[in-house]
Amino acid sequence: MTQVKTPDRRKKARSIGWLAEIYFRDGRQAAQAALEAISPGDLLQNYRVVRKGEPALRTTAEQQDRILYQTFAPPLWAWPYSILRASFDPAEKDRFMHHGGEEILLPIEGSISYHFFCSAGSGAPTRTLLPEPVEPGSVIRIDPQIPHHAWAAGDEPAVAWMIIRDLTHTTASTHLDLPRDVSLEVESPRRQLTADELAHSERYALVAWGISEKIRIGRLGAGLTIRQLAAACEIDPAQLSRIENGSAASNVSLEVVLRIARCLGLEIQQLLSAEFIDQRNPFKTETLDQAGGSGKGDPLLCIREPHFIHLHHWKVPEGETVRLEEGRGDAAAQKSWIVLNGEAIFELADPIAGTTKELVDHDSVIHIRNHASLEAIHALQELELLQVTYSARCSGN
Repeated sequence: MTQVKTPDRRKKARSIGWLAEIYFRDGRQAAQAALEAISPGDLLQNYRVVRKGEPALRTTAEQQDRILYQTFAPPLWAWPYSILRASFDPAEKDRFMHHGGEEILLPIEGSISYHFFCSAGSGAPTRTLLPEPVEPGSVIRIDPQIPHHAWAAGDEPAVAWMIIRDLTHTTASTHLDLPRDVSLEVESPRRQLTADELAHSERYALVAWGISEKIRIGRLGAGLTIRQLAAACEIDPAQLSRIENGSAASNVSLEVVLRIARCLGLEIQQLLSAEFIDQRNPFKTETLDQAGGSGKGDPLLCIREPHFIHLHHWKVPEGETVRLEEGRGDAAAQKSWIVLNGEAIFELADPIAGTTKELVDHDSVIHIRNHASLEAIHALQELELLQVTYSARCSGN
């Protein structure tokens, strides 16, 4: 490790100025060594075991939803998706939330009911209730751009794992990690609507086709205010605000949409369609008992449309050891393993830390990045795992 020289006493220790002084005087390696010296020890590892969830605030949820979230995302990592554990109250919803990206839910206690506002086959969109609640042993993938909401079926609360990818591929757009003694409400664009509001075809189209969401993300990515973008597109700022909010009062002309798309460099065909999954059938469910033989990870919820979240379900009998073939699929992809049941020793190979072993049990989540790999699984008890892989390549089809 590069020797760190004593910095200028006039600079506050452990400040950005202190780190910058080391960088410009002694070089990048010295600055990196200084940063590593004051960072948590496991920050350098390319795997992270999260054994306990921390309170989280969903950026699209509201207090009236009566849903509590815990995050199992790897701390201090720029992870492209969220893994949350959610507790649902048995309160049927009369509203619908929406957000771009992907969303997967796997109940572990109790059952989950969903409703959607969509066009189920033909005709105008309307409220559609999921035919049967999603129960433990089943998993559902939904298109979260379609207005939807969920609650515990029956009279008792329910708990589920949730895997969510936002269009921005950042967890901050999905949830915020909160210290246990901090209460916070996020002021974000309104993401929940009533059936009466969605009954206006122009409002439904702006929301469910992702037009509002993609324009908002494009504007923020360009660093523009609503007023600045409106001026560039020669439209009224109030009209642009209504478009981003999916306001029913904004029956916007296609000429205006084209003008905004041209300014932001957006493709109009992408603006006028949801990202994936048929709009008339915004969900797909499967059961976990479709898993194959011992130590085989079976793909779940594969779809033909482009997507980034890929699932494999594993069952390993007690006492067995499984050697993994990490060569298959995308070796550089970020991966997570959710321990649904059982206890095991995971043998991990890290380009930095070398080979190591971790004892994990149910409700633990293991995250792997930067060409680190899970080499072997030694099942101490009958083991059930859900593997999550983030990649533009799909090995399940």
